[in-house]
Amino acid sequence: MRKSGEIPRALQSDRASGRLLCAGRGKSYQSEARYNRPFFLRSQYAYKAVAGMSLSGQVAESFPMMRSCLEYAGHSLVIKNTSALQEVFLNRHVDDTSKRERKAQFTIANTIAVIRKFDAKVATILKGFYDRTIDFGAHPNPVGMLSTLKIEKTERGRNYGDRCSNNRIRAIDACHENHGSDRTDCLVCFSTHL
Repeated sequence: MRKSGEIPRALQSDRASGRLLCAGRGKSYQSEARYNRPFFLRSQYAYKAVAGMSLSGQVAESFPMMRSCLEYAGHSLVIKNTSALQEVFLNRHVDDTSKRERKAQFTIANTIAVIRKFDAKVATILKGFYDRTIDFGAHPNPVGMLSTLKIEKTERGRNYGDRCSNNRIRAIDACHENHGSDRTDCLVCFSTHL
């Protein structure tokens, strides 16, 4: 059994999502929000897409989807906290004023502020994950583009390759060896071999 300090980041992320899902339970407020729950479903689907993309070697390409996963979960709690914002969200495409209002209300800073009201630790975790998604590819930047690029100096010049290919092969081999073909367990194997 692994010690708690060695738990792969994928499992930590899953636990943080679970805490975020439960953050509003037991709070003394009424909410008329009806559309916050589909956000959590979208978040879960995005997380599964991230796992599939990462396992297939598309690590840098998975970061925009990771960002979506975090935003869906956070926006759900924002709407649950202030039910009137569901109309702001739904009216985004009505006109330019509605679009600007939606952009102003659903910033990552506002989202984290709402999450912090429920659970400061989850807000800190989400902010850290969100910043990493930006740094590693959710927005085009050098780190995101070059993070999986492997450059080797050879006699004939430079050889460019994918740093993730060997890790992916090792992770898949370890997955089949240890767990059969369960994709959830494969994600854990993959994250420990990076």
